[in-house]
This record gives sequence, structure tokens and C-alpha cells, in this order.
Amino acid sequence: MSRVGLKRTRGPSFLDRVAREWSSNDPQKVGRTFCRLLLGELVLLWATLGGTSVQAEVDFDRDVRPILAEKCYACHGPDEAVRQAELRLDLRSSAISPLPSGEVAIVPGNTDESELIRRIFSTHSGDRMPPETSQKPLTDRERQVLKEWIDSGAGYRLHWAFRPIDSPPVPAATFPEWQRNEVDAFVASSLMMFRC
Repeated sequence: MSRVGLKRTRGPSFLDRVAREWSSNDPQKVGRTFCRLLLGELVLLWATLGGTSVQAEVDFDRDVRPILAEKCYACHGPDEAVRQAELRLDLRSSAISPLPSGEVAIVPGNTDESELIRRIFSTHSGDRMPPETSQKPLTDRERQVLKEWIDSGAGYRLHWAFRPIDSPPVPAATFPEWQRNEVDAFVASSLMMFRC
């Protein structure tokens, strides 16, 4: 069998297998095939709509805190004994306050005035942060995330372990005949999401 002058050297293509399973009388095969096609369509839609690009909004907990914790807190974190330049980046009040040099590490909404941005983008090895001796250089992506974070207002969030616990809203009863408590409502809601 040839297609546009090329010979098929392997077994049936994915679409051939899908067509064969779809035309079968086995409901499990049909359901499995439908879920595969739906998943494939969702992946294509995600990629088409820009799922592979940088996220629209930088989230402190997801994007910024891991960078600061891994690359900056060793010298600018909570340990006063090793803190450099009297700069503490784990607390917003310290990060946006003037340093003894008169500079401000983070000026929310203004990357041009933020010393942190000047330092992480510096090409001079004496000014660049983190310093080469730390052996933890920032990637271009991490620099861009920090820049976008400061441009968006440099919002900090308290670490999740120190935030008060919020109870999620209980889902509506999906199967009231067997739901006896709130846990059953959560289980039923999860089951309804994964019916395929």
C-alpha cells in the first residue's frame, strides 16, 4: 500500500487503529478510543492557544518563591549570620525598603529603578547576582520571571504553611441517594470528572 509515493513499512497507523476500534462493537474499545481522541484534541487546543508560551501572570508561590529560595536566600534570606548587604528578600517589607547604599532592591511596578533587576541582568561580574562563586546562575527564563513579577507589582504571599486553613465549598450532591456526608460529595464530584 502506498500513499503519495511512500511505502508503509510499519503496522497500521494510529488513525487506522482508531477507525478499527471505533467500528468495533465493543463498548469499552469505543469509549477508550473516544477518550484518546478527546485528549488529543485538548492537547492540540492547548498548544494552539499558546499553552507552550510563558504564563500570562506570574504567580509568587509557583514561579518566584522557588527562584528566590534556590538562588537568593543563601545570602539574602532569613539567616542573619550570613545575610549580605542587609538585604532580606524573603520579606517584602525588607525587599522594598532602601538599603544602606541608598538603593532599593525591589521597586514594585518599576524594573528600571529596581536594583535587583539591574544586578541580575548585569554583564559586569562584580555587579552580577547571584555571584559566580555561588555556582547558581540564573537562567534567562528565571530573569524574565523576576522582571515580570516586579513589573506586575512584586506581590508576596505568606508561605502556605503559615496561612489560615480555608475550607473548600462542598460540591452539590450528584448522587443524593448514597451521599451521607460532605466527603461523599467530594468523592462523587471527582468521579464525575473522570467518567471516561
